[in-house]
Amino acid sequence: MIIEIVKNFVELCKIPSPSGKENKLRDKILEIYGDLGEWKIDEVGNMYLKVGKGEKSLLLNAHIDTVPVDQDEINVVVEDEIIKSDGKTILGADDKSGVIAILEGVKRKKNSLKGVVDIVLTVEEETGLKGAKNINLSFIDAKEGFVFDLHNPPGEIVNESPYHNTFKFFIHGKASHAGAEPEKGVNAILLASRAISKIKIGKIDEETTSNIGIIKGGNATNVVPDFVEVHGEARSRDENKLLNLTDEIINIFIEEVEKGDGKIDYYLNREYNGYKIKEDDNLILFIKKVFESLNIKPFIRPTMGGSDSNIFHEKGIKTLVLSCGMMNVHTKEEYIKIEDLEKTVDVVEKILDLYFDW
Repeated sequence: MIIEIVKNFVELCKIPSPSGKENKLRDKILEIYGDLGEWKIDEVGNMYLKVGKGEKSLLLNAHIDTVPVDQDEINVVVEDEIIKSDGKTILGADDKSGVIAILEGVKRKKNSLKGVVDIVLTVEEETGLKGAKNINLSFIDAKEGFVFDLHNPPGEIVNESPYHNTFKFFIHGKASHAGAEPEKGVNAILLASRAISKIKIGKIDEETTSNIGIIKGGNATNVVPDFVEVHGEARSRDENKLLNLTDEIINIFIEEVEKGDGKIDYYLNREYNGYKIKEDDNLILFIKKVFESLNIKPFIRPTMGGSDSNIFHEKGIKTLVLSCGMMNVHTKEEYIKIEDLEKTVDVVEKILDLYFDW
């Protein structure tokens, strides 16, 4: 059984599936797991499968996209009880380990389920949770469940995630010849630099961060630049802290640009809302029981990252994010231990053993 799990996992990992290019992986999933039931695909490419019958439903989610891959095939290496790439690309265990765990676990329990399992495999998670934001709720009955999309061996439980804002500033100056008459220009890059130097960047406190990630502007070294774009973000598990920090950043940019005779426009977007589930919540008590029954030590922690779970919460489906063995994600050193892959399948199987009688 372990051999088959590894074989199927390797088959999925071999197929590059960067965000927006998941079609080949989707076809492979249908080829291997088509007999689990009748799959549905929505307009953005999300995959849905409903397995079992009964009054009680449970959601299981993972995403099928990865961060960018610049090769037509990933060379997967299995050695010393570890699965990795050849070092030239990512492996794709994020989040194919979650996909395999769900599908193999459901396959084991398909004929003995006491309720309904709603499997939702989303696209474009890595580039802004697009798949989750566009899920078709008419395909889903469950009001709670688990998202398998967290690094580290099985046992970790995320119960708290941040609110996340992104912002773009469009700063307009005035062009002039940088050598002949620079005094006639208004340097948009300089105005942006003055603003950036005054805002808080990095770790603000234990639950709040901010970052400037993209600066675009200028055409030539001999021209005073008349336009620059600045893109950044802010996150906090406390929404009021996020609102205050975002307002502070915007106000500083406006003040510095206008003080320097420039003009500014900006765009602010809430990428997703945060959530917090108390440690005595019934769903946490349940998953702790699952882990303990498998002799896995549960560990509850907050995160500063977002996932499909944030969107499910917004849509009225309470979910917990669980670790599924992947390590060094988003790097060419990504790997997963075969033991942890198998153990995550065991977690899914045990969830399905216990949930419908809980």
